[in-house]
Amino acid sequence: MEEEIAQLKLVRGGPSIVQLYDIYEEADTVSLLLEFMRGGELFDRIMDMPDFTEKDARDCVRCMLEALSYMHERRVAHRDLNPENILLVSDEDARLIIKVADFGFSKKCTGINALRTLCGTPGYMAPEVLELYPAYDTQSDLWSVGCILFLLLGSYFPFDDEDTTESQIFERTRNGQYNFYPEFWSNVTKGAKDLVSMLLTVNPNKRISADAALGHEWINMRDSALDKKELNIEKLQESVIFARDRQDELSRRVSKGFDSGDSIGIGIVLDVLFQLTNIS
Repeated sequence: MEEEIAQLKLVRGGPSIVQLYDIYEEADTVSLLLEFMRGGELFDRIMDMPDFTEKDARDCVRCMLEALSYMHERRVAHRDLNPENILLVSDEDARLIIKVADFGFSKKCTGINALRTLCGTPGYMAPEVLELYPAYDTQSDLWSVGCILFLLLGSYFPFDDEDTTESQIFERTRNGQYNFYPEFWSNVTKGAKDLVSMLLTVNPNKRISADAALGHEWINMRDSALDKKELNIEKLQESVIFARDRQDELSRRVSKGFDSGDSIGIGIVLDVLFQLTNIS
């Protein structure tokens, strides 16, 4: 909790970031007063949308990049960017104006590649985070943005599907092994695919930065051009359901692991211990 509060203070006032307003400390509890996001989670909004365009995807990702630009300038890494941590400002505005939330895994980088903890959400974690002895930096967040953008544009996950095990997800991630299947990508703007590729670059030193991505031609295309590019909302909604089922399965395995002592339960326990002992 101390780490989360410290990072929220560091990025307070930044664009597209859920704001911390106040902290209330009592003998055995700490309460945070955070900005109320009326629109709820990105996934919930997608499930209610009758259609989805490249403009919707662009607007959402541009907000994420604005948040990361501000955070990374202050050397703060989020480390768990995924659609459940992307919240919408309004429940009335049809535009996907979002803010980044949940700074529970966030960390200030005190040096180059100073982060060491294996943390995040499978399917969105960068290759360098999955190394046996991870040493990574703020650029890991850009990989997560790439995974989210891939999902929004292609309507499926780059490294995960119904027949993929967790170890296979990690292996595909480490190798940057994904495919632009023509049935889902043939009508997507070339610039959009170009940005996805620049975000999903395995080498973090060659991966595009938040500032550079904000200057990318696709991010700055006219609204009218992107609004005509309709994406596969039905397939995207199927992927949202799949993602939630997968998360429920993982939660059950974690709960079972605590009781039986299997590897995933032990892994979660170790990760919590890492956080509590302030290992980066």
